[in-house]
Amino acid sequence: MKWKIPESNMKGVSVIICCYNSASRLPQTLAHLNEQVVPEDFSWEIILVNNASTDNTVEYTSTVWKENKPANATCRVVEELTRGQMYARKRGAREANYECLIFCDDDNLLDKKLRLSFMAGDVER
Repeated sequence: MKWKIPESNMKGVSVIICCYNSASRLPQTLAHLNEQVVPEDFSWEIILVNNASTDNTVEYTSTVWKENKPANATCRVVEELTRGQMYARKRGAREANYECLIFCDDDNLLDKKLRLSFMAGDVER
């Protein structure tokens, strides 16, 4: 069976973070994502894919996000029980609400000037 990423017509960016036992690495990653400079009306989300973690990755993510979340972004955790980055990425892509997908490791520190809105085509070129 072939796997296909569903098409989305919604403008915005889905940042997909694949995690396995990531509680210790997520604070800085989420902090950098929280500092993204985007227009107020720009839509974006963070999808954290919990890839069979045995630590408190899920609970920690919820706590950290509630304390620091930007007004125009959402964060949700989805579960992928089959271990492996490929499975986690596919799960994140299936869950994405927006047309532009950015895959980010749990220890990536994305610069706040990344301009997610540019990646989604919302900025004149």
